[in-house]
Amino acid sequence: MTCRGLAQLAAALIVSAWFFPLFAQAPEAPAVPAENGLRGLADIHAYASKAEQMDAVVPACEKLEAAHLEDLAKTKEVTPATRWVAAICPHDDYVYAGQVYVDAVKNVRAKTIILFGVCHRARPLGLKDKLIFDTFKQWRGPYGAIPVSPLREDIQRRLPKDEWLVSDEAQSVEWSVEGIVPWLQYYNRDVTIVSILVPHMDWPRTDAIAKDMGRVLAGLVKEKNLKLGEDVAFVMSCDATHYGDQWDDWAYDPFGCGVEGYVKAQAQDEILVREFLDGTLERGKVQRLAESLVDQKDVTRYKVTWCGRFSVTFGLAALTYMSQDLGRPPLVGVNTGYGTSIALGFLPFEKLGLSATAHENLHHWVSYVAEGYR
Repeated sequence: MTCRGLAQLAAALIVSAWFFPLFAQAPEAPAVPAENGLRGLADIHAYASKAEQMDAVVPACEKLEAAHLEDLAKTKEVTPATRWVAAICPHDDYVYAGQVYVDAVKNVRAKTIILFGVCHRARPLGLKDKLIFDTFKQWRGPYGAIPVSPLREDIQRRLPKDEWLVSDEAQSVEWSVEGIVPWLQYYNRDVTIVSILVPHMDWPRTDAIAKDMGRVLAGLVKEKNLKLGEDVAFVMSCDATHYGDQWDDWAYDPFGCGVEGYVKAQAQDEILVREFLDGTLERGKVQRLAESLVDQKDVTRYKVTWCGRFSVTFGLAALTYMSQDLGRPPLVGVNTGYGTSIALGFLPFEKLGLSATAHENLHHWVSYVAEGYR
């Protein structure tokens, strides 16, 4: 375990196993409705919606990560000048995951970001096996409206019609993209976005659509002379392990809910990151990640409770095909951050109007991974 991991374990040891901070419920309907082609907001408590909030949150999180960012520059050559082609970013409440957002997206500065998000409401909305787009012209951001890139329609025109659909309803209540967007706008006020949700699908279906997506993306990069990491980049939304026996309708605690279980669950995350995310991005590694996270006989069942099991595996698979079709070397993954809601939270953003959507303790916690690809 690294020094950073030891510090997180120390933090866990001083947190009561039954500590419950005040929290708000996760959204069932948009907190701010859509209007005139402008997407609403699903959650105004977990995420910033105002400039003054982000102007306080980001510097505070960057300050907390300063030593870690310096270490990344020395050990992994991740400097302020680094520009990721793709990144994996958490989507949990800022009071818990704020520092790992910095690790994930500080070096994402492209003009247009294509986001692959989770579809949390896939089952109640009956969505599966197809990518989900929206029709909004703009998204709300803390610094003003964020335009949706015309690349959205370019992608739709070129993808087979049986591989995607449009659901403003699913996009409106989906927080896994919404939480990342303010960070992208903070680091680039002129950013444009495309939001694509990835619901349940088995690996063969994932791989088939990813192959078509990779082909489409490669064609657009060539035709529009886009520079990866500068003109366009990709962000996959993912909270990692959801651990414990205090979740509403299920439990995931194969190692127990004490400190030993906490340490072993983090070690499991470390193995998944090292074996499947770090280093040369290969389709075989992505397939093994999908098979490690999801029961392929019933894709509604987790093997490991990563809330990003479809967005990450689809996004990474598409990027492998894109690189192949462009005739460029495979992307290379670099782990830039890791934390848990126990070790990193609870950040003092209450005065800004930000709160938590759930409690955190050794019976109910979430882990976060930040990964950059260049």
